[in-house]
Amino acid sequence: MKAPDKVKKVWAFEKNPGKGSVSSLWSVVLLVICVSLYCLCVLNFKSLPLEEPPTNEQKFSGVRAKDYLRNLTSLGPRLGGSRVNEIETVNLLVNWLNEIKIIAEAHGRSLDIDVQISDGSLNLAYSSSTLLAVYYGVKNVVARLRPSLHTPPNALLLNAHFDTVATSEGGGDDGSMCSVMLEVLGQLAKSPTQLEHSVIFLFNGFEENALQGAHAFITKHSWALSVRAVLNLEAAGNGGREVVFQAGPRHPWLMNHYRKAVPRPYASTMAEEMFQAELIPSDTDYRIFRDYGRIPGMDLAFSYNGYLYHTQYDTEENFPGESLQNAGDNVLPLVESLASSEELRDPRNYEDGHVIFYDFFNLALIYYSENAGAIINAVLATIGVLLLIVSCVFFVKYGQIPMLIFARELGFTMIIQMLSLAVGVGLVMLGAIVYHAAGRSLSWFTSSYLLFFLYFCPFFLGLAIGPAFFVGFRRGNPLTIPQNAQLFLHVQHLFYIVLLSTLTGMSIRSSFLIMIPVFFYNVSLLFNVALKLQARPHTWMFVHLLCQIIPFMWFSTNTIAQFTTFIPMQGRSGALGNPELLMAAFSILSAALLGSLLVPLVTICRSPRITALLFALLWIVGIIIMVTPQGFPFRDAKTPQRFSIYVSRIIMRVVPRSLHMNRQFHSLSGDLRHSDSGFFISTVDSHGRSVIQENFGEGMNMIDNCGMEFLCGFPFGVSSSFWYPSVVKSTIPDTEVLLRLTQRQVFNTGFEILHFELRGPDRMNLLISPESGSIITDWSFEESVPSRPNRSWNSRKVYSITYTNFKLGVPEPRDSTEFWVKVENVTNGKVLDISVSGHYIWYHEQKTNEFRQKIAEFPLWTTVQSWIMSYDHYEF
Repeated sequence: MKAPDKVKKVWAFEKNPGKGSVSSLWSVVLLVICVSLYCLCVLNFKSLPLEEPPTNEQKFSGVRAKDYLRNLTSLGPRLGGSRVNEIETVNLLVNWLNEIKIIAEAHGRSLDIDVQISDGSLNLAYSSSTLLAVYYGVKNVVARLRPSLHTPPNALLLNAHFDTVATSEGGGDDGSMCSVMLEVLGQLAKSPTQLEHSVIFLFNGFEENALQGAHAFITKHSWALSVRAVLNLEAAGNGGREVVFQAGPRHPWLMNHYRKAVPRPYASTMAEEMFQAELIPSDTDYRIFRDYGRIPGMDLAFSYNGYLYHTQYDTEENFPGESLQNAGDNVLPLVESLASSEELRDPRNYEDGHVIFYDFFNLALIYYSENAGAIINAVLATIGVLLLIVSCVFFVKYGQIPMLIFARELGFTMIIQMLSLAVGVGLVMLGAIVYHAAGRSLSWFTSSYLLFFLYFCPFFLGLAIGPAFFVGFRRGNPLTIPQNAQLFLHVQHLFYIVLLSTLTGMSIRSSFLIMIPVFFYNVSLLFNVALKLQARPHTWMFVHLLCQIIPFMWFSTNTIAQFTTFIPMQGRSGALGNPELLMAAFSILSAALLGSLLVPLVTICRSPRITALLFALLWIVGIIIMVTPQGFPFRDAKTPQRFSIYVSRIIMRVVPRSLHMNRQFHSLSGDLRHSDSGFFISTVDSHGRSVIQENFGEGMNMIDNCGMEFLCGFPFGVSSSFWYPSVVKSTIPDTEVLLRLTQRQVFNTGFEILHFELRGPDRMNLLISPESGSIITDWSFEESVPSRPNRSWNSRKVYSITYTNFKLGVPEPRDSTEFWVKVENVTNGKVLDISVSGHYIWYHEQKTNEFRQKIAEFPLWTTVQSWIMSYDHYEF
């Protein structure tokens, strides 16, 4: 009879509901500890290696890479088709490569150099639209490092593009990675490591418009036949660590080499799934190598400080040399590993499904196959359920709680926890809607800490308020305070297990995010059950908190990475949506992973309502800051607001992009029906419309034209744009657009083939739409007619073609292009509408004084893309 008494004493639960509570100050202490751990993660995330001095010839030097970048960006913006890009940059790269060639030959290696000039076409198919790109005269600078005088049959490809957008020097995008590639090539040329395979360095001359340079190489260049894998090096920001956000597909051996070779890994399956779901408004050459070359590879990119991406502030001065050093320290050993690998001989033999990968505090890479991930998740979910059952049995058996009463309390707890989560989500989403409606959206764009006050705190408030009031106001509670707290944590763990199982069943690889809290709670629960700590008022809680340190810090690092990437993107995510909703959703996910296994501990406090009120107070503080100047989204030169302005009837738009646009409308007979000129201004954020209206007035109502003109008379969407007629018509600085019908073949079977000749500047966009009921079944371009059009207008399909015709440095440049279109189900009368937009991007001197004045009227915190443009509409 003694042994049972001893056991009963060990597992006896105190029935005094007040017993086991702690001072409410401990919740403040826990909050301070969590904030401190988060700040440590911020410091770790921003930490980068010191640059190796140029005197160290045996290692990658960030200083030497920075010198390459400085000289490259000193040329200014390298816009595709311009003299700077097509002549000066190409010559600079070739000169550098010739210098490295001398070093390579002195060390018994061979370096082949080629300047490729190609024509072609490609289709870019996205979930909502398809774009056809036709190009002539696109240049690439290509170097092939061979390990000896002979040429191995297999090669690893490294790719980075040297062209930029019109307003940027490309210090980040993508001059940074070009500089890394040059220094990596220089190290490989003299490295004592003997490679088994060739390494091809593709300095891609035209990525910024439909990824055409990569397509030219992989489909036209003879060296492309030897490529077995690719490392695509990109930049969507200015510094930080380079992240692997796409890998494979279905080639896990790539991540195995990355894990073994890279000293400071930074990779995420979640980033890959988000990018492939088109949540990121961008694309990379990796798509071309994967879809057109059928080549496995990895996509690496700088993503930190994306505020400066594609602006005049994307300079060498704003790009830290430490980031170049970090990239070089990772890329160089990765190249050496892959270029010496057995898998590169025939990667098809090693194709084996998708992988799940993520780094552990940039110290190590964790990766495993998708099937292994499903097994791991299933095992952890099963163990979690078993541990929960065992823990509940102990509650009933040794806590002397009748089974029915415990089942009732468990049901109450599940309901309260679900309602608390729902209230937290509801408060956050309600806040997102109200902030946007009040004109205070993007208040966190510069002051990102406001996300904690505006979204994390209301979520924690909702998560805390249910348990706090359930325990605090309830009378006759049959459970002790520690039992209540443990039960709330158990229920949250059960929710995670259900969510983990669901995501695994849906083959969502990012389910590893839920696997982590399940694993660590299983660990703490196992300790508490095995060591019989559940009945001790506070000991179980310390075990639980200790087991939450690692996941809290890991999720803090993940949260930092996600926000530093996605917050800048919201400044170019579009003017019509509510950017608050996306950030609210991210905040809910991050707050849940950070706090859902900590906030229920509020029930341990003697006055849990104080903790809930603390979160409410912090929320109010955030709202107060939001309405002050600190909550204004944009800052000059640091977090600028983007506009675009075009002139050609002048087209202007707030990115700011500013266009001076001349428009001409041709009738079915070929006569000029109408012409005008003006500024087309468009915006890419929710504040842009008010900025445009405050500085330029209301503008003309563009919607009025929609019933009379094809696509409302504009080549762009008009819902977030403004049109301001100009006093002076813009002078077209180069070849004017001319689309001429050269032949019309009419067949009795109800179809026609229309032949055209097109002249104009080196960049044009065509929008082709058959009349309602008619269909385009074929055309003369290399790519077939896409099954999905670019857009629809009045129930008609509209196909978009971006046309590039570079002439500088091309031996036999084209003055015009001929093409034909086959249209079926033709009825009498009009067959096609075709609009042609001509872009005269680098002709800054030809801008009128009126145009320059418009640009100068934008506020100081903005950055404006502007150029001259023509728009011609034809009926056939």
